[in-house]
Amino acid sequence: RSAEGAARVEREGKALSEASVKLLPVLFKFVGDTHAAASSSEKGPSREMMDGEEKELVSRNDSGRQAESFQKLHCVTEAISSLARLAPKDFVAKHIKKLMHRLLDEIQSDSSDNERICALLILAQALIASEVLDEASVSFLFRALKPLIRNDEHGPRVQKRSYKLLAEIC
Repeated sequence: RSAEGAARVEREGKALSEASVKLLPVLFKFVGDTHAAASSSEKGPSREMMDGEEKELVSRNDSGRQAESFQKLHCVTEAISSLARLAPKDFVAKHIKKLMHRLLDEIQSDSSDNERICALLILAQALIASEVLDEASVSFLFRALKPLIRNDEHGPRVQKRSYKLLAEIC
């Protein structure tokens, strides 16, 4: 009976590993899209032509949608962290390298997009939380964070995200 149970656990583990390989790229894309949507709704529409009551109503609706978007984002990053633990190590290593290269490209770009940098930092934080990254990847990510923390060239949101990622690394 224990051999049968062990075989079942092994099959289920393999199935979860295969599912994580299919789900993680979709969730990565979802984080980028959701973060962009939540951040753009934060800026909100021009309210110059509205009266006080309309402004308050729109403000409450916008903040509710934004809170909902960030709640979804938090749930998805937790799912990424959990699925990364189940995914094959080489698959996760390949994706963290892609992520770090995209992050470095975005940071060094003359026309860098702060929202994209924030989304990449959120993904990196989810992968750090999964505790599956090797020491070299964590070290490389730490080196990439240093310039984001040391100056506010990319704005306060990027700097705040960088500090959150640094806290997760620590």
